[in-house]
Amino acid sequence: DSWEERSQQMVNGDTVWIWRRNINAAGEEIKPTEVCFRIQALIRNIDPIVAFKCLKDPDIRKSWDLKMADLKLIEEDDSEQKKYYVIKSNLPFVSDRDVVVRQQSRENFPKEGSYVYAFTSCDHSDYPESEDFIRTSNHFTGYKFSPAPEMKGTWMEWIQNIDVNGGIPGFVFKYAGEKMQLKTFMQMKGGFLKEQKRKEEKSPRWIKMLYGD
Repeated sequence: DSWEERSQQMVNGDTVWIWRRNINAAGEEIKPTEVCFRIQALIRNIDPIVAFKCLKDPDIRKSWDLKMADLKLIEEDDSEQKKYYVIKSNLPFVSDRDVVVRQQSRENFPKEGSYVYAFTSCDHSDYPESEDFIRTSNHFTGYKFSPAPEMKGTWMEWIQNIDVNGGIPGFVFKYAGEKMQLKTFMQMKGGFLKEQKRKEEKSPRWIKMLYGD
């Protein structure tokens, strides 16, 4: 499938694998401002549903995602499909980005105890492109969280294909891409740990309300 393994390393006790490829989700060669990554991680002592909620829940997400300057729910329906408007603060001296995404998630899928969460760019009449931001194209971002009993933790799979657009030199973005993925993972893990601790400190009644059995 043309994925190139770029690294396998330990990050604060968790094993993280990073793959990259030069073909995007549409089967086309990626642009200089585009990345296509696949990340897998074996995360210790974190329940899959905790990791899932840290990505899916916008309030929890904003608590650990330091690049997320704003996140607004703008539309939802009964099928767990939602649309969000997101503003991201990027690297120093780089213009901020915005994006409108369609999000969908499923619990106990594709099997019991696993969770999936994915989103792609979409349009919304209330949030057209603005001169204040550069509009990112999120071709596909998806996560799957499954139990890892041997680690009392979570097996996470994460695929991301985005085009940040704008005038970032390709060699700069390519060089920074893998480091950005690792930095994002470390921020995620910080959010996971905080939420896992909060879950364990809750009374059984609140655990059931927030997380289920």
